[in-house]
Amino acid sequence: MQVLELSNFPWNPAIRNPQPIARIGAPVVLAVIVFCAYKILLERVETRWGWADYIGHTRAAADWRQGRGLGTPHFLFEALTILCHSLLGTRSGYTAPFTRSRPGADPFGPAALLAVELSAVAAALATYAFWVRRLPPRRDGDGRVAALWCLGLQVAGPITLATVWAKTLYVGYIYPASTYHNPTILLLKPLALLSFALTLQALERSVVARAGWNLVMAASAAGVISALAKPSWLLCFLPGLVLTLLVDPRLRSRRLAWEVVAAVLLTGLGVLAWQYAFLYGHSGTDRISFTPQKYARYGPLAPVKLALSIAYPVSVLIVFWKAVRQSLLLGLAWTTFAVSLLVSYFFTETGSRSGHDNLGWSAQIALFVLFVASAIAMVETLRRQASTSPSVFVPWRTAIPVGLFLLHAAGGVLWYATYFTEQGNWHWY
Repeated sequence: MQVLELSNFPWNPAIRNPQPIARIGAPVVLAVIVFCAYKILLERVETRWGWADYIGHTRAAADWRQGRGLGTPHFLFEALTILCHSLLGTRSGYTAPFTRSRPGADPFGPAALLAVELSAVAAALATYAFWVRRLPPRRDGDGRVAALWCLGLQVAGPITLATVWAKTLYVGYIYPASTYHNPTILLLKPLALLSFALTLQALERSVVARAGWNLVMAASAAGVISALAKPSWLLCFLPGLVLTLLVDPRLRSRRLAWEVVAAVLLTGLGVLAWQYAFLYGHSGTDRISFTPQKYARYGPLAPVKLALSIAYPVSVLIVFWKAVRQSLLLGLAWTTFAVSLLVSYFFTETGSRSGHDNLGWSAQIALFVLFVASAIAMVETLRRQASTSPSVFVPWRTAIPVGLFLLHAAGGVLWYATYFTEQGNWHWY
């Protein structure tokens, strides 16, 4: 096996201070690529698909803009759509319903598409910011590598190539929030990652000292704002946060960690309680129900599809177990994802929303955060191993998680490509 000298590694600790153009250029290029890709994609498919998830949000934005009242307790996307509508300078009237085939035919349609494009850029930049915060660049190429990983994390989907013969690329799988047909999940991605990052930082500080109320308040506020985009993240993150506190001995014995969790928990439960009352408080039929039979609806391939959805983070956990088993980064991400599976597979809405599977989005957003945390933990481990040895072997097993991640990226590209070319039908859904 070839021995690589430490001086050849891109994370050589002796090589520091990348040039300003390298630090700025990588995220700028990342943002431009994501924006252009989404713009081309959305303009291509807007005449080919039903855009069911966009219709309700643009109508709610139009009604809110004209003073007809707020129709949803997670209204952040509507607010962004109204802002984009004003920036575009389109007419403010709302005279016709959002057509099934052309969102652009509605005056708020172009604004909604712009809001989605900006949300996708924000998600990519938030991922990059979290990455470089945990893994500061030490040479010019580190920023480009980070941008490439962050781009892959926006695209990654389940390894659908393994079951492409079944022609179901969505039902039964869990996408790491990389689908484009739900605008609020795209807006939630950067906010969920911000909530996770700030809370994680507060917990890490509380192990050795007081986190500081400014950081605790920022983590609490980020959680509340994420719920205003979509409550899916808090539904799994708050229980996952409590579980992490209980199972991690470094946190369980620290009163300061309990204070962090209590602050995030109380503010999060407050906004969720208001949203629950808003949605279900005025109807005797609409509520959240425990439905353990829900998992069986995904068909006999459901266990296989679940495994193909989480192959990469599982591989990181197995391959680097000795190095990451005490990682608070992965511990919090995994407990949150575990809770999200319970929320997604065993609970559903009744009444008018029974067919929407809104609770299924919790697993998607939790899996996105888990993908990001796993990628950072893997590279962080490799960097640490390289910095503690004068020379380092590149273990062959590192190729396993990297190869699986590439398959995840291919699965995500396949999802986009199918709906880019399938004339807007549901044959591959």
